[in-house]
Amino acid sequence: MESQRNPQIQKVFRTLHLVSRASRPSDVIGPFVDDRRQLGVLVGAVHLATASGGQREVISHLDSQLSGWNAPEGMHRWTTGCAFLVLPERATGISSILTMEIVGAGPYLVTEDAEDAQALFA
Repeated sequence: MESQRNPQIQKVFRTLHLVSRASRPSDVIGPFVDDRRQLGVLVGAVHLATASGGQREVISHLDSQLSGWNAPEGMHRWTTGCAFLVLPERATGISSILTMEIVGAGPYLVTEDAEDAQALFA
């Protein structure tokens, strides 16, 4: 599964949290799966494009010191459902767009309450 989101980032933000659903594969797939990591989404390439035409690759999600991330897997990394991301510095007064490659997601454990809420919006 591959998708991209392009939220516009105001000039004052240097950090953000990437929030998603999260589940443990051992809970969703079954007890025979020996993977107890809390998995949100698998993040690939991250870029920050400015209104002036510049584009910078964001690699802070590969830093092992950031909270909310599992161990890197090459150039990809799973979030735990609420991951901290540091953006590079950019010129004051310039709007930016963050592009994030979501390489994988789920499966997620669905509760009855979540199903009922989903039915209200269907």
